[in-house]
Amino acid sequence: MSVSKSGYYKWKYRKENPSLKEITRQGDIKLIKEVHDKHPSHGYRWINAFIRNINMELYLVIIMFIYVANMKE
Repeated sequence: MSVSKSGYYKWKYRKENPSLKEITRQGDIKLIKEVHDKHPSHGYRWINAFIRNINMELYLVIIMFIYVANMKE
């Protein structure tokens, strides 16, 4: 099997320095597995809705925090 030097070093660099997209994807996979482990009888649609609900709640908490911080100024 022949691999060019540039191809090898590009692959090696990607393994050592993952992109933001790859890091985000790994985090998403971890979250999906955690939810599935807690709720194994639910399907992908329920898991998707559950995670979107968690993200919406987190978003609302952040918005409230910013609002309260701006009210104090």
